[in-house]
Amino acid sequence: MTEARVEDGVPTTAGWFVTNARGARWMHHEAGQEDFLVLRGEGILIIEGCERALKAWDLVHCPPRTPHTIVASGAEPALILAVGARKEKGSARYPVDAAALRHGAGVPDTSTSATDVYAGFGEPRPGPAPNIL
Repeated sequence: MTEARVEDGVPTTAGWFVTNARGARWMHHEAGQEDFLVLRGEGILIIEGCERALKAWDLVHCPPRTPHTIVASGAEPALILAVGARKEKGSARYPVDAAALRHGAGVPDTSTSATDVYAGFGEPRPGPAPNIL
């Protein structure tokens, strides 16, 4: 998969893309896609071996089966809204990617499970919703 061409906030070719949501048209549908909206903070998108800087209101679109990772990179935590559809049970995969490994967000091999991936972050802790306005 390659990066899509985006004109006036609208993808004109197939592929992954990043656009600022303030200028994008809110019309897109594709089975199995994932989209990520950066609500606060900064991050690095690692997608198919490429790295792209992300900031508030950037929208990342990933067609089905596009390997990707997002890493917070600013001084404060990043808040990202993720929306997608898993059409197949167990379809989530953690890509082996040198760029992701450089940022501490990769897996060493394809047999590493989600449990193993998240174990290093400790147990989830409930907390209040962040104030993003």
